[in-house]
Amino acid sequence: MKKFKFLWCCVFVCMIFISFKKTYASSLFIGGKLERGVSNMNYYVDSSANGYTSLINAAVNNWVDTGYGWNPIYMNPVSSNYATDVDFYARYGDEISEGILARTSCYNINEASVNPSTSNWFFAKIEINVPTISNYSSYVQQGTIAHELGHAFGLDHQNNNVNSIMCQVGNGRVVQTVDQTSHNAINTLYNN
Repeated sequence: MKKFKFLWCCVFVCMIFISFKKTYASSLFIGGKLERGVSNMNYYVDSSANGYTSLINAAVNNWVDTGYGWNPIYMNPVSSNYATDVDFYARYGDEISEGILARTSCYNINEASVNPSTSNWFFAKIEINVPTISNYSSYVQQGTIAHELGHAFGLDHQNNNVNSIMCQVGNGRVVQTVDQTSHNAINTLYNN
């Protein structure tokens, strides 16, 4: 009888753990993802964002080589935004709400905006809010660009984890490089 109760207790604990793990894992993702995947992406830096090129390149390289082993991400810089996967722009003032460091928007093949929580997207546009982001160190700026790239790939905010690149600065993010959980989430999202 004791063995039977112990077995049921173990089954119950395992069910709770599996349920928690599924809920946690599903909250890593926005809902959609890049239709063409992340294996051979092209990114474009608009002339408005030329001052951020080295930070953009560093953030891209951090996603390509996270330090946590293989992932499918590979990104090439290109000189035109024709058929790119991610485009970077700088914005000055009224185009983005005050207090926002940057934002990511997703679009279909016809360049119509899509809701990333319900649709996949053909390309993403990352807009850097110059008046706000310039109040932060270049290290935080690079982390913000890496954070926005995470959105472009399909990752959601992880504001309950200050050690995640997907935590917002305003919620106390303490890392500015890709963490293992985000790295693993990309592998899950694009290798299934």
